[in-house]
Amino acid sequence: MQTGIIGLPSAGKTTICNALTGNNTPTGGSNIQKSPKLGIAHVPDRRLEELSEIYKPKKTIQAELNFSEIPSQLSGEIFHGKSVEYLQKMDAIISVVRGFNNESVPHLSGTVNFIRDIEKINFDIMFFDISLLDRRIDRINKLIKGMRSAERTLSLKKIENLKIIQEDLEKGIALRDRHLSPQESEAISDTFLVSRLPLLTIVNIDEKDLDQTEEIQKEVSSVIDSELSGSMVMCALLEEELSKLSFGDAKELRTDLNMKTSGLENVIKLTYSVLGLVSFITVGSDEVRAWTVSNGTPAQEAARVVHSDIAKGFIRAEVVSYEDFICERSMAKIREKGLLRKEGKDYLVKDGDIVNYLFSI
Repeated sequence: MQTGIIGLPSAGKTTICNALTGNNTPTGGSNIQKSPKLGIAHVPDRRLEELSEIYKPKKTIQAELNFSEIPSQLSGEIFHGKSVEYLQKMDAIISVVRGFNNESVPHLSGTVNFIRDIEKINFDIMFFDISLLDRRIDRINKLIKGMRSAERTLSLKKIENLKIIQEDLEKGIALRDRHLSPQESEAISDTFLVSRLPLLTIVNIDEKDLDQTEEIQKEVSSVIDSELSGSMVMCALLEEELSKLSFGDAKELRTDLNMKTSGLENVIKLTYSVLGLVSFITVGSDEVRAWTVSNGTPAQEAARVVHSDIAKGFIRAEVVSYEDFICERSMAKIREKGLLRKEGKDYLVKDGDIVNYLFSI
């Protein structure tokens, strides 16, 4: 899964990407010729820590998420030719919005107003999709004259469905927020529309404003309300500094600053949420590891992320929930109490499932 990080210049995109992935990319500057800045974030999971204490494995491996910072133009244009090319490879978007003042790096508009910027970026997403559908409809209309009757009928129906989608976009309804009929899905099957991607908005504030986090979050939530959208408030610069400290030192500093949670952990949790992801776990003396799949993935398909041979030779999955296991802290006791379930290939893997695959090649 790939998540693209977008935003206006000097909003803190690079700082957030660095904090999430451990990259050391210099901040500042914008160049449409640059490739996305790529990085991998390890997904914090307290369950792995508990299981590793029990199994004492040689390796403990966290699940991973891929992030890409998408370059914007100095003019503030986010959805230009190159960026759209990059966004087509993404499964979700993080929109970074500036909520801090810095006289040495003035805001593009001259003033800082995060609600204005959220609405601008959301408008730009809608406008991009509306314009793209306009061009798509024009192209089909030009081809209709040379079509046979049956083909012309199908094309006219396609235009009708494209216009229905376009009208909703003009009303401010993003594709991620509406159900698509089979006919509408077919009409846009060969068209990349940005508003179809799940969206997480991050308002990047100054450290001195941390005590206003809840108040700012309420303002942000008032303009973002969607199942496939999320929002949060954080100080990216502080989170980048904290990411370089030991776990203990970072925890102590957060306590001193009255920070209840890690901003980076919240970003990852919300990214999981908007992408509809879950983690299942495999355990043993060699390795305790978390694996990422989409919510609702069947057991046999989930096995493929571990190894294709397991999926190919799938017999069954032995499954116990993390909650049940951690109460007993022993697989032998889990078996004795009948808590280890035998599941077939169609079982839908749940978050926190501890899974042992039985297979034959």
